[in-house]
Amino acid sequence: MADEDIISSFNGQVGNNSWTGSRAAYLVALHEEFKQRGFDYSAVGGEEFLSFSQKVKLSEEKQIVPLEEECP
Repeated sequence: MADEDIISSFNGQVGNNSWTGSRAAYLVALHEEFKQRGFDYSAVGGEEFLSFSQKVKLSEEKQIVPLEEECP
C-alpha cells in the first residue's frame, strides 16, 4: 500500500466505536505499519496506543498531523 492508502485506512477508523477481535488485530497491524514506515505519529499516539478521535494527513516530513476543520 502507498503511504496515502495507510492514512486513508486510519481515517476510515475515525468515529468507529465498535470493537471486535478482528478490528483489534487490524489496528495493531496499522500501528505497526506506522512504525515500519518511520512515520512520526506522536500527534495521535505513542508506543502503546493510537487515538482515532480525528482524521489526519501525512506531511512531506512523514509526520502524521490532525486535519484542520474547514471554516464555513
